Amino acid sequence: MNIRNRSSKLVSTNLSSLDKYTRHPYALVIPQNLTEYVLGEKFKGYGATVYRPCKVAFLKRNENDDHLTDVTFEDGKTITAKYVIGADGARSVVSLISVTFTSSDFSR
Repeated sequence: MNIRNRSSKLVSTNLSSLDKYTRHPYALVIPQNLTEYVLGEKFKGYGATVYRPCKVAFLKRNENDDHLTDVTFEDGKTITAKYVIGADGARSVVSLISVTFTSSDFSR
């Protein structure tokens, strides 16, 4: 495998050593913006909403329904959600809370 810029080879590596571990000994490189677009479209297909760029200030259990979470962003906007996914790093508010799953049905 060779990785190049417009004028020269930057990196070269042989992936044949992976043959004994996988039927697909190759690397797939996809730009971040394309990955985010594809995932965003898939989420939309499930009826989900992706909020970005937003920073969560805090989370709390919804007072009227224990299965919902109230999410407040730094700008003061609050939403209520069934699921909250924090994909903004290890120090995000979402990743710092304790998560408990009440169902073992992860098929959806």
